Amino acid sequence: MKIMLILTLALLISACSSSGGASYSYCDADVVEPEWYSLDSAKGYYTAVVKTNHTAGIENEINQLVRVAIGQQIYTEISSESTLTKTNGNSDFKFTYSTRSATNLMLPNTRIERQRVGKCMVAFGSISPDRVEQSIRRKEAMDKMEREEWTQIDSSMDIRDYRRHIQRFPDGRYRELAERNIQYLRDNPPNAIVR
Repeated sequence: MKIMLILTLALLISACSSSGGASYSYCDADVVEPEWYSLDSAKGYYTAVVKTNHTAGIENEINQLVRVAIGQQIYTEISSESTLTKTNGNSDFKFTYSTRSATNLMLPNTRIERQRVGKCMVAFGSISPDRVEQSIRRKEAMDKMEREEWTQIDSSMDIRDYRRHIQRFPDGRYRELAERNIQYLRDNPPNAIVR
């Protein structure tokens, strides 16, 4: 499990580096786990350790890297719980509500402790399964609200509808589509309502 987590973090750090954001590189530091981290891990909490070279901005960003690493574990676990069902003779995957909610999962109650070890910044994080379930339920409710609003505006010719949607759901699943619709309407002004 820890090897898989380290590989996931290496991919995460690599992906962050190549996506135009800040650049991170894995750093190997010998550090003793905090006692609370070991206890939380033994209790079955979701845990992650992120080790990266220390830079000026990493102290602010490493907390998010820990949350993303934990979110990746949750997503992997939830995805593996999907079941294959038959619907009208067709094979379809039937996912739990949690599967749809795992992406962009906010984990505000994650306990995080950072340590600087030489040129490395190390962060330990954990969150209880109960808190994860609460976050998933909040995310599912937000997804439902966003989906309902999106169905009202998905064919709109008014750029303001898409701007309001992005403002209301900045991390929503339809953000990229709303941005593309705005760009399309800007590029095709006879079709757009711009006020």
